[in-house]
Amino acid sequence: MKVYQEKEIVVESLGKISYRQGDIQAGRPQVLLIHGNMSSSVHMEALIESLEGHANVYAPDLPGFGHSDYVYEHDSIEEFAQDLAKIVAALSLEKFDIAAWSAGGLVALELAYLLPNQVKQIYLLGTVGIQGYPMYQKGEDKRPIFGQPLLSKEEIAQDQYQVQSYLDINQTKNFPLLEKIWTRTIYQNKQPDPETYARHLEATMQQVNLVDLDYALVHYNMTQEATAIAPGSGHISGVDHPIYILHGKLDKIIPYDQALLNKKFFGDQAQLISFDQAGHSLIQDNLADVSQLILENL
Repeated sequence: MKVYQEKEIVVESLGKISYRQGDIQAGRPQVLLIHGNMSSSVHMEALIESLEGHANVYAPDLPGFGHSDYVYEHDSIEEFAQDLAKIVAALSLEKFDIAAWSAGGLVALELAYLLPNQVKQIYLLGTVGIQGYPMYQKGEDKRPIFGQPLLSKEEIAQDQYQVQSYLDINQTKNFPLLEKIWTRTIYQNKQPDPETYARHLEATMQQVNLVDLDYALVHYNMTQEATAIAPGSGHISGVDHPIYILHGKLDKIIPYDQALLNKKFFGDQAQLISFDQAGHSLIQDNLADVSQLILENL
């Protein structure tokens, strides 16, 4: 797989932002790629390569990911979207499609809310439900106790199974254990080649804001319907762009029912495209299908 050189820009109030891009030529359509949690633009390189030559493709590292600075503590997905709007301006993107993975899909939707006249179409790849990603206390059997949500950053940071274990892996640089987890939960169908896999794991280790993003996911809700945890912002009413919801039915990170939930809220505005044998990484499992869909609609 092609490796893309990391570039850097300095963005006002954000510091240094790292990003990758494909071959850029004037007049081509623009595509913005947004990575998810515990990842970076490195995880988007295969999609950059698939789209390169047909579009000008940009993949930034959000603040706190990859080699991007993390200047201030974030509490919401909206803050990440506000940062991304500044990055988009710094990269001189004008009108563009977005393809976003996992938690990045929520950032994409909020960016569309902020920049309605610049965003054209949105592709949500294994994206979190738009009413957030609740976390709960765990019982002795490690299963969530649904009546006991984790609400504060302190509670989230102390979650032994979803958070603390990853923080420990990061601190000790336990690459073999991290690879075992990714192979079991994300790349269970198809693994990258060893060199690419090593780069993906290294990029995962670079994140410095896991608790902050988890907190933002817990408290997120862009609908007009309040949940037990988060009142709805109603921002969904300000996002009228064509949306493609792509989701693997074998996704172990974001269950398929979250794709159904997103389709329910967006209705005819969104097209749900399911992959029976795909897991959480559609870029790994179904790259040709994902890139073909984006290219057909440029």
